[in-house]
Amino acid sequence: PQLVKKSFWGGFELVKPDDADAQKLLAQEFQAKFPQLVKKSFWGGFELVKPEMGEFYSVAKQKLSEALPVEQKRLIKLAAARARAIAKYVVQQGGVPNERVFILDTAIDPPRENDEINALLSLKVD
Repeated sequence: PQLVKKSFWGGFELVKPDDADAQKLLAQEFQAKFPQLVKKSFWGGFELVKPEMGEFYSVAKQKLSEALPVEQKRLIKLAAARARAIAKYVVQQGGVPNERVFILDTAIDPPRENDEINALLSLKVD
């Protein structure tokens, strides 16, 4: 994960915590969101109330990711950015003229089978 902190000059900069810091932040957030699943360990850290649930950090990561709301606007922006990157690659690396590359509307969470994620890419050659 990356964090934002205020720089010496008053702006902001991204900070990437080391693994120990990332685990500490994950544990703190998990404990704050799911206090019923967490208890203090003998050594002062956190552990699962029910150890049979699995490894602490794996469970914490899974539960927190499930609790995060999905924002449709962010998904649409992400899909559009990926489409632009693919179009740019096709033009620059594939030699396709820019005026022949089109990006269509984005479909977020279309119906699918077996929880698979599919991306539809259509190519037409004249």
